[in-house]
Order: sequence, then structure tokens, then C-alpha cells
Amino acid sequence: MKKAHQNGYKIILWSPQCLEGALLDVLGERVNDHETSQDLKKRLHPRLDGKHTDMNAYQTLFPENTLATTENQSVGSVKKVLLDK
Repeated sequence: MKKAHQNGYKIILWSPQCLEGALLDVLGERVNDHETSQDLKKRLHPRLDGKHTDMNAYQTLFPENTLATTENQSVGSVKKVLLDK
């Protein structure tokens, strides 16, 4: 990580566990310790408005006000990086 920082990269660690875990956390859903990243994907992806690789598929579940008020630190870090540029 030190080398990444020295070269201008920002490292964001997903919590809990992965992007899908962080997004479920944003929705106020519990992410259990025994769940794998694959389990979390299976929970989140069917609720999206399309394929998980399509950014527009997330709009209904994650409107701007939901993301603006989240206490999830990983999502907050991504938001900060994007807004600082």
C-alpha cells in the first residue's frame, strides 16, 4: 500500500467484505460474517434494474440522497475521491 500511495493511488478497502457487502450495508441490511462475497452478490444483483455491470442498474436502489447520507466508510471514501477530482 505504501508504494501505491507514493505513486498517487488511493486504496479503498471494501467493508463489509466487498462492493456488494458495502452496498447492502448502505441499504441497512446486515452482512453476516459467514457470508462470502458470492453470497452477497446473490443477494444484491437480483434487485438491480439490469446487469450488475451496468451503472444505471443501481439508480433505483441507490438514489443520490441514500448515498449522500450513508455511514458506510468505504462508500464514503469513494464519494470523497470522486468529488475531490
